[in-house]
Amino acid sequence: MAVSHIRALQKKHERLEEKIHQELNHPARDDQAIKKMKLERLYIQEQLERLQHH
Repeated sequence: MAVSHIRALQKKHERLEEKIHQELNHPARDDQAIKKMKLERLYIQEQLERLQHH
C-alpha cells in the first residue's frame, strides 16, 4: 500500500509542478493561486520524504 500511495503523491506533485509552471508563464498570472499550489507541493514533498524514510 505504501508504494501505491507514494506513486500517487509523486504524480500529484508532478501535476502541481506543471500547473505552477503554466501559471508562472501566463500573462495574467494569479500570484495567490501560485502561492497556494507551492504550499500544497511542499506539503506533498514532506509527505513523500516521510513515507520514503519509513
